[in-house]
Amino acid sequence: MTDEKETKKDSGNFTEAKKTYNTERKKQRYILKNFIDKQKYQFLNGFEFQTENSKTGHGATNYKGQCQHTFYQNIETTIEEYDLSNWKWLTLEKTVGDMNYYINVYFQSFDFDNKNGNVHVLFDRVSFDFSKQKDKNQKEEKISAMFNTNITLPLNKISMGSLMERIEEKLNDFKII
Repeated sequence: MTDEKETKKDSGNFTEAKKTYNTERKKQRYILKNFIDKQKYQFLNGFEFQTENSKTGHGATNYKGQCQHTFYQNIETTIEEYDLSNWKWLTLEKTVGDMNYYINVYFQSFDFDNKNGNVHVLFDRVSFDFSKQKDKNQKEEKISAMFNTNITLPLNKISMGSLMERIEEKLNDFKII
């Protein structure tokens, strides 16, 4: 009986820690959004944040997916319902003619280890990519690969400034918009 009580107590501590961690990651989104809003970066002219009432900014709380990535061939990938709300990102959008362009900033990064083929998710490591979409009912088309940075949460003015410089540099490299 003591083991059962300890397990419930530990489970409650873990659940509280997860909630706190999720809340802190959400705060980092707002910190970056507010920083970008205040800085008025010229290269972001015409880009606006997607609205908060859309499903942007975090994963679904009831995700139930089936991976179709070639990396997972011959692996059962259907999962039970899972809470992905800790997966965080920030999206800026700009419409030019009939095309929508996106800057997606992620608060986690993927790392593919060439030595052993392992895939890692680097939580709290900031990354970004660019995408476009002609019809809002279609899937976004990635314009670039994901650019990993050395920026790790929590953010500060220096790291956010560095991130924005890198985004501007890559926007210019890809001649996006």
